[in-house]
Amino acid sequence: MTIRIWQSPRSKILELLKTMPNLTRTDVSERLGITYWSSRYWMELLVKEGFLKRQDIMVGRAIRRILYTYMPLVILYRTQVTMMFYAKAPSAKTPDPIAEFRVTAVSQKPGQYDIEEFKRACIYVGVVLASQTYWMKQEVEITADEKDEPIDTDELRYSVPAYQRLNFAERYAVFFRSRRDEDRKWKNLYPYWWTDPNVPRPSPDKGDFEYDEKYIRDLELKKILLGALKMKFDNERGIVESVEY
Repeated sequence: MTIRIWQSPRSKILELLKTMPNLTRTDVSERLGITYWSSRYWMELLVKEGFLKRQDIMVGRAIRRILYTYMPLVILYRTQVTMMFYAKAPSAKTPDPIAEFRVTAVSQKPGQYDIEEFKRACIYVGVVLASQTYWMKQEVEITADEKDEPIDTDELRYSVPAYQRLNFAERYAVFFRSRRDEDRKWKNLYPYWWTDPNVPRPSPDKGDFEYDEKYIRDLELKKILLGALKMKFDNERGIVESVEY
């Protein structure tokens, strides 16, 4: 007995339309040797998945032609640097961070942004928000970065949430209040919390101060106009540069 293994024409349809755009269902079925109904099913499925574009064209008054074109997937590139400052080195029990600064940009092509420039920009975020720079005097600084990480278009709004723009670097900062201090205050307030299920539980992020790009840009501009700052962040180029008065 001969066992026939059925293969989906999906990949062949995509390869064909990459080189020959604007084909009909009949064109595809004839070139690939599949039935019209098979080409119709798979091509409509690929349209729903975003791999093909469908165009309905009326020829005369009664004849309709349906053409399909390959749609290349759009890939974006995320570059990001995050700096966190701790009062002491993390051990088995992670200590509370003092502050976190982040710079993120999403571009249409790789190589557009420089990690070292983003690191400078991270430090400058702290200068804009807390000019006394107490956070720099902490014992430990941890830096994490990613360079031209491919992402889907859906991730743009999460990567740069303030403006949601391509080729526009956004800054973010958070100054943490000790969560263990909050937990201790909560337990002092409710000494018998473990016996009463109705006692409100503390929020894990209570007391943290967060700042997005819109707030940071506005404060930066105000301080520049007052002469308190001599540098400015260029969002499109992703660099910190001197201010020209």
